[in-house]
Amino acid sequence: MKKAFTLAETLITLAVIGIVAAITIPIVNNTVAEKDKIAKIKKVQATLDNMLVQSELVNGPIESWPMNEEIGNMKANYWPKYIEPFFSAPKLCSNMTDCGYGPRFNPRKWQPASWGLVTNSTRVLFRLMDGVVIFWPLSTTDAQGNPAYVNQIFVDINGPKNPNVYCKDVFTFAKDYKKGTISATGCTVKYITEN
Repeated sequence: MKKAFTLAETLITLAVIGIVAAITIPIVNNTVAEKDKIAKIKKVQATLDNMLVQSELVNGPIESWPMNEEIGNMKANYWPKYIEPFFSAPKLCSNMTDCGYGPRFNPRKWQPASWGLVTNSTRVLFRLMDGVVIFWPLSTTDAQGNPAYVNQIFVDINGPKNPNVYCKDVFTFAKDYKKGTISATGCTVKYITEN
């Protein structure tokens, strides 16, 4: 006599498989997404390091590059000499919309960078070929209106795609003029140091 599964046994088995899948698939997806984020951040770090090395070979040590009022116009003087030639076909953006962000973009989510996402003569915003958006400020003004130097670089690893939130897809790096390096800062350090 052949034994067969009853309809109830089959349905229970399928239900158990469905529950296990519902529990494990999000975990696997989150793990893959986290590893992808780490890989992108490490790629950005390597890209920034490479850019700095190449630019220093041509322009001298970063500590000798112009600062504050010496810069003149960032887009006319600093960008074409110190930054643009050392990335592969970067697209200079005049504002966030020009870099692909929609009209509903909320700059507060980029904290602490929201003060300067609209570019002017002392900061540039550009997009790399792989969609990464880099905000490179040099100076701004403090609360009293005095010039203040900015050493942070803000990077959105997936460009205008959501969530556009600091420490989720927007990360910071810092220019160290004494050491001649660009290194991860804030929440970015956690991702750079992970294997």
